[in-house]
Amino acid sequence: MVWRERTLSVAEHRELCDAFLRLPGMREPDSRELYIAELARTHLDGFTFPRHADAHHDVWSLLSACLAQEGGLAGLVEVVRVFHQGSRPMARLDQLLATLFPDRLLTATEHRALLVLLIDLDPGLLGPPFRRATSSFQWNAVPNWGDVTGLVDCLDLAVDVNGVPPLLAFVEHLAHRVNGLHEEAHRWLDTVATRLDLRRSVLVELCAAAGEANADAAPGYVVLQLQPDGAEPDRYLLSAWLQQPGWPDEVLFRDDVPRTVQQVAGQVAELVRRAHAVAGTELDELVVEFVLPRSLVHQPIDQWRVDDVFPHLLGTSHVVVVRSLDRMRREDLRARWRRKWRWLAAHGDRTGIAGVHWSGKNHVATPDGLFAELVLDDAPVAVVLVEPPTEREGLGWDELTAALYAGVPVVAWCREPTLSEWFEEEIRRVLAEGGGLRRLPAHVLHLRRKASGRYDSRVRLGNHITLLWDDADRIPEPFMRAGRLRAPRLEGNHG
Repeated sequence: MVWRERTLSVAEHRELCDAFLRLPGMREPDSRELYIAELARTHLDGFTFPRHADAHHDVWSLLSACLAQEGGLAGLVEVVRVFHQGSRPMARLDQLLATLFPDRLLTATEHRALLVLLIDLDPGLLGPPFRRATSSFQWNAVPNWGDVTGLVDCLDLAVDVNGVPPLLAFVEHLAHRVNGLHEEAHRWLDTVATRLDLRRSVLVELCAAAGEANADAAPGYVVLQLQPDGAEPDRYLLSAWLQQPGWPDEVLFRDDVPRTVQQVAGQVAELVRRAHAVAGTELDELVVEFVLPRSLVHQPIDQWRVDDVFPHLLGTSHVVVVRSLDRMRREDLRARWRRKWRWLAAHGDRTGIAGVHWSGKNHVATPDGLFAELVLDDAPVAVVLVEPPTEREGLGWDELTAALYAGVPVVAWCREPTLSEWFEEEIRRVLAEGGGLRRLPAHVLHLRRKASGRYDSRVRLGNHITLLWDDADRIPEPFMRAGRLRAPRLEGNHG
């Protein structure tokens, strides 16, 4: 492993200078000259630097010169250790050095070569390889997913995972993900692996695993939860996660300041951008999900305008769905929910209209009667409400609550009552023509895009559709059992 030096701030330089001056020999002119001569003989041939009469200025200048040359400071430390090994000032100096210069995997030359390979890459490509190469411990410690140098420095630590340094796994995943990087990245990997004396079989296995992992990019999900604030009922606490199949949830945002719905709407674009940078998915592959209390399910969230540079409707750039916060909190409702979701996952590509219960003027039933119908069997797994659910503060005696209690994962309705008949007609048509119930979110996205900027009532139907699409296999981690073990967060300096 290599201790790679870095540029110090003035305060850090002063702290390091003071630590060296605590060594008795460094304060004495004759001893200091001996150390400098030994450094020039063993590490830095022809080493010179501006000299000063007083010890403090002379040591400051010595350290500046050592920091400017690769291996200079490490060489000086090696020399003074010979004379001060075991002393308390040397122990303090070692402690400071460990803080300022953590052990690194790469030499400075290897580090520079890697940055040359990566510096011009699209930042959106970096998140998935980083996540595949590390554990969730490190994800929340990343300050900027678009900072190539910062991500490399986070990984360039002298630690291995199952014998493979995470930095090498990161580069291998990038090599399989980025067109044109494969050959150069593998040359770099071979060079570093040879110096580290890694077995060839380790690299072969790493390459095979990276190729398999990057063969099919899974969609990303931005999950935004609005939690009602107890003190101010018209304000909400916003939390956001990124979910990708096979990976733990990543917290994107967690607020402790209650906000209005309008203020939340203003934050959505930035959270989607952050998730996009982390997930590295294409725009249409990033689904935006809102976990809402019953009091907000009537909100036209898909019609929110986002982005200050190019304001546009959220529901025309992403699949936008809502999820039930009230059901998510209820563990006693999860068994039926999971059972119906698994039926949808298994049969949703082949089943369209047959998987839907149509509720409205021609399908009159009391809420408890609807509940009894829905729990008879695994299907139906979707309910289409021809009239929007009544606005209310919580779950209650109505069709939407009946569907949620029955475990139905998909509920759709039109927010504009005058378009109800056209809504049922259109949903029947798209389900009959388009590849099964699982394609419904894509169909709704198409209707929203088709409606944008149009004035014909039928065409504008897409501006008024709410789709509750509640994946029972992706319940955010905060809603899982409280006793579940959690991984600690890293708060350390990656300097």
